[in-house]
Amino acid sequence: MGKILCGLSAAVLLSISGCNHWFREDRPVPVKPPYEPTRDDPAGKLSDAEAVNAMTTAISIRTATSGWGPFVFVEDKNFPCSKLGMEVLGSLYRMGISSPSGRLMLVLYDEITPKGEWTVRLVHYKTDKVFFTRTLILSR
Repeated sequence: MGKILCGLSAAVLLSISGCNHWFREDRPVPVKPPYEPTRDDPAGKLSDAEAVNAMTTAISIRTATSGWGPFVFVEDKNFPCSKLGMEVLGSLYRMGISSPSGRLMLVLYDEITPKGEWTVRLVHYKTDKVFFTRTLILSR
């Protein structure tokens, strides 16, 4: 009974608030999704800034859906990260995805090939199991 009343009150509030104009049938239907890439580059190559944003987003989605957090992301001093890898590490800390008090430590390894392929791997600190890997093509 409570669910029915709650649903009816929401419908009444929606009609009173004037938000129903969004649901008119004369509104144009979008043909393509708003998140579709608008770049003219057909090969899917990314600038450095776009690649850092894409990699940071992919890592944050992977960590959010794993249920294993909180995480600490670190760099292996024997295999230092590239400039892009350091930017990703900084972005993860600034976004709060990586914290010094995290219970799971992941090491970030990255490499950029001469062809412009940037591969990032996150590896568990103790077990060396690969937690995440992704390759992006840079426009270099």
